[in-house]
Amino acid sequence: MVQKQPQQYQLKGQNQLIFKCEMPENIERIELTENLLKVLNT
Repeated sequence: MVQKQPQQYQLKGQNQLIFKCEMPENIERIELTENLLKVLNT
């Protein structure tokens, strides 16, 4: 699962900014992923 979609599990620091720049049309999905990461990191 992590290997199939690594970008969803590497949204940290600069990687997060790079992912946003590469996928500007998926801002809503990225925000949902950020919220998920916040919950997992809590």
